[in-house]
Amino acid sequence: MRDAAVTLSDGRTLAYTELGALSGPVVMYFHGAPGSRLELTFFENDLAARGVRVVASERPGYGASSSTRSGYG
Repeated sequence: MRDAAVTLSDGRTLAYTELGALSGPVVMYFHGAPGSRLELTFFENDLAARGVRVVASERPGYGASSSTRSGYG
């Protein structure tokens, strides 16, 4: 599991986690509400064994991601 965050052009933070194989095909995972980018951590060994890399971003206002700003969705 690799946790990271990026700063967006408007200054907000977007947190994400990468799970599974480092060089496998990428699958994007978007959690529901409530939820977290960490929901799939229990499946990391299974994902790696299948050669899949999952990138799970945190929704705005959840976990380590900043809330949405006024005027944004």
